[in-house]
Amino acid sequence: MVSASATKGTVETKKGDKLQQQRQILRLLGTLNAKDHRRFVNARQALLAARFEQMHRELGALSDAAVNQPAPQLLSAIAHSFEDLDDQAELAMRGAAQAVQARHDALASLARLAGTQRGQGKDSDAISDQWKALDGALTNDPLARLLSLIAHPHRLSRKQVWNHVNAMRSAAAQAPIFDLYELQLHRAAGAHKTHLERASELVAASSQHPELALELARAQLRANDIEGAEKTLKPLLKMASLAPRADRIGALIALRRNDEAARMRHLLISLGDVRSDHQQHMMVRWHAVDLASHGRLKEALKLVKFCVRPSLEGAPNSAQRAAACWRAVLPYALSLQATAQSKEVLDGLRKALKLPGVHEHLAQRWRTEATVADALLSLRQGNRLPATELVVTLGDSPRRAELWLTRLRETLQSELALSDATGQASERQRAILQQHIDSQAQADVPLSCERLWSELRLAVALERKTLQSSVTKQLIDGACRGAFESWALYRAKAYRHAAESMGNLGDLKTKQAHLQALGRHWPAADIQQL
Repeated sequence: MVSASATKGTVETKKGDKLQQQRQILRLLGTLNAKDHRRFVNARQALLAARFEQMHRELGALSDAAVNQPAPQLLSAIAHSFEDLDDQAELAMRGAAQAVQARHDALASLARLAGTQRGQGKDSDAISDQWKALDGALTNDPLARLLSLIAHPHRLSRKQVWNHVNAMRSAAAQAPIFDLYELQLHRAAGAHKTHLERASELVAASSQHPELALELARAQLRANDIEGAEKTLKPLLKMASLAPRADRIGALIALRRNDEAARMRHLLISLGDVRSDHQQHMMVRWHAVDLASHGRLKEALKLVKFCVRPSLEGAPNSAQRAAACWRAVLPYALSLQATAQSKEVLDGLRKALKLPGVHEHLAQRWRTEATVADALLSLRQGNRLPATELVVTLGDSPRRAELWLTRLRETLQSELALSDATGQASERQRAILQQHIDSQAQADVPLSCERLWSELRLAVALERKTLQSSVTKQLIDGACRGAFESWALYRAKAYRHAAESMGNLGDLKTKQAHLQALGRHWPAADIQQL
């Protein structure tokens, strides 16, 4: 039998090890005095328990000198990413990366990856490399583990999600934040049945943890279990920490029931609960998106115009909020095929992006989305895809507009089905729609973007006749990842043009290699037809 004194000694040793580890982490992340250190530890525990309101309260009590230290910045950035504040989370992560850079390059890189992955995805190998480069103290720290999770792309398989999150749970003593992250991953991946099942299990096991219960209400609403969502939501509406977000779900339930009085009540309550201009803007934007997603675009645009009014009056920090509002409703305007409203939203977005005060990183992405939206409108009117403009806008990142290019493909498919049913499409418009659908047929999300990207690059390069040997192989390899006839044609054209270029430059060896590649990828009898 182990004596009480021996047990006490073991507990004290574990406690001492933990304190030593925390000191190591703080040495890497910054210097805090005793009072600020205690508040920071409390804030970190609140974050791991997924109690965001308490975490913000603790961070808000830090001294001015401590607020800009890397460790509190990272906590705040991680919390934003869990609160559906996408653009704010991204900027906070990038700010945290700059703050931590001087003390730990690998952790800064993880924060930067976490700040840029939302909606785009990043190479998991790069994330693994940064994780391996972390100090031993940090690899055992839940803060760094959270960053690693957030930095991972959302396109993990369900098995990978399960294994990865469970490994993090084991390391962080079953912290609720990892349960919440798993549910958000299922939601982001569109695995709605799994999302509902796991939310039910976790809420049952966690004694109605408020954040997990909120995810359950979301999942029930998605499954059209309106009564279940109302029952789950009822106690959450009384919690000050959840009030704005809980009222948003209440307004969504009212939308489903066509109960306009209840919807307005939830909207007004949620706006009354917010404590800053920024939070008010977020609530108005959320409600505008919810209206647009239910087909009530005109009402959504009224809210957006209310949201962007301060930017027209030159209020500080208003330009970025205005751009974010226009950008939030753009996909719904496009999916509803509301051409006039889509153009109105695009015009509003472009005007907001011209105002001073929009963060350059966000402005670049939103310009990309506006250009891809323009391409969709162009296709709808029977015009060809503006390949040159898209290539210039997308820059060197084929994944930057992945969400939009995927939506482009899906919308084209639905429009072609509609035009076939109504007989409204001209032969020319139908051929253009079918061409772009065929080029991405049977492709998964990331590869469909790669292929369309490569097709655009090849089309522009061939048009300008500027293909060079160094870029030809890269373009062809990307374009020809799929075994489709259209890609064989692009492949052949590219190899033929490259061979001619090499011949003109006197590089006969490279010319011969290109001709051999052309012969492998295209029947000899058909080469003469090119």
